[in-house]
Amino acid sequence: MPPSTEHTSPSDISGQVTLPDNIMIIDSGGDLLLHVNYYEDFSQEYRVSISALREHSAYFSALLDSTKFSEGIAVKSKLADLRKMHIQIKSTPATELPRISISDVGIGPRTADDTVEAAFRLFLRLLHSSSSGIAGGKAHIRLLFALVIRFADIFTCATRLSQNLQRLWENEYAHRLSLSYTKEGEEAKTRQMLYIALRLGVPNDIWKYSAALVVWGSQRWLDEDPDIGSTNSRSRYPWEYLPMGVEGELCAREFQVIAKNRKEELAGRRSYVLDTIASLQSSFLEQYSSRKPQCKLRYDSSVACDAFQLGEMVRFFKRKGTLDLRSTFAGSQEDLKPFEGNLAGLLRILKECPMYQIDTNHFHCGLRTRLIPRVNIMDPWNQVGLCLDCWQNERNNESWLGNPNKAWSYGSHLEDQRKKVASLCLAHRRAKRMYTASDRDWTGNVPV
Repeated sequence: MPPSTEHTSPSDISGQVTLPDNIMIIDSGGDLLLHVNYYEDFSQEYRVSISALREHSAYFSALLDSTKFSEGIAVKSKLADLRKMHIQIKSTPATELPRISISDVGIGPRTADDTVEAAFRLFLRLLHSSSSGIAGGKAHIRLLFALVIRFADIFTCATRLSQNLQRLWENEYAHRLSLSYTKEGEEAKTRQMLYIALRLGVPNDIWKYSAALVVWGSQRWLDEDPDIGSTNSRSRYPWEYLPMGVEGELCAREFQVIAKNRKEELAGRRSYVLDTIASLQSSFLEQYSSRKPQCKLRYDSSVACDAFQLGEMVRFFKRKGTLDLRSTFAGSQEDLKPFEGNLAGLLRILKECPMYQIDTNHFHCGLRTRLIPRVNIMDPWNQVGLCLDCWQNERNNESWLGNPNKAWSYGSHLEDQRKKVASLCLAHRRAKRMYTASDRDWTGNVPV
């Protein structure tokens, strides 16, 4: 929602008002005093250039149009009066310049006032094609950039501003603020970095941080009744509900649809990976529970070997917490809670399966020999991230929520691996086919 403007009285426009002493100078020769109300009890004023604001912001271009809005008409009149008095605008004290006020620019739950003001000041400097180094710790700088990007959205800024901000980000700050791939408990930081990357169009960071969010999961995805029905922009930070269709846009109708169906891209990808891992575990339980011999030695003890391996398999899965044994006749039971941990860690747990042997004659009969190669083809960090080019140009193919695969087999996957991959995008499609398949065959039979 764009900020609102205060319809200033003639005395406001003329500058005959009591102004704070700490006016921020963005352009020393600026011809406008911009009064910004961040919150009800916090505001700041800036000396700015009308031409710079109108050149880079569609919002300010319309607001200061002397043929459309009262603000623009009053500003033009005040500047004309100053020129009639033979006063050079660049030497005019800020308190005598025409003045306009904007309000409702506070973003999300109230942040530290100095951070919001610093972000808007940086935003104005970028509009004036000037910026200086940003002081502060990593968390401060990361938050600052995210807020600046949100201001650029609110004030409908031109591509040039995004290019200036992207250049500043990539040249000076991206490498300093990079987050670890494997560090737990950094969802807010990860979301900020992904929001910045999405808005600035940084492909590598989009891939990295979208994968991190899928692998680690999100507390918001676990909330049974998340507060996503509100369109009040103050109720959330912009990175809490990621843009560009990744999680949705800030509009009431989409909020209601998503709240009902939970169809969000990154949450969907995580769900698909969990389903794939679960299907692998179920496949081995079904194979060893069937009457089809699994021990390939064809000894008289092969039947006993299969029974032993099934028992040890169930014990291993149960001990690791990946299997829950329940009665089928005990009445309705509540669904299991979604897995909240690291997907890569879950795969590592499966790799801990020991090499069980019923006796010294039975080598490689059990789960581990067959499980490890299949687990190894699942590599979430390198498979579940968003490809920016595909997301922008081939979203239906890139999205895991659109065109899911019907059937997939481990054998066909091995055949595909022998073929040279022409591009990373084809590798993305291969991963999507495996994870989104409604029917997976893990037996390893290669189709003719």
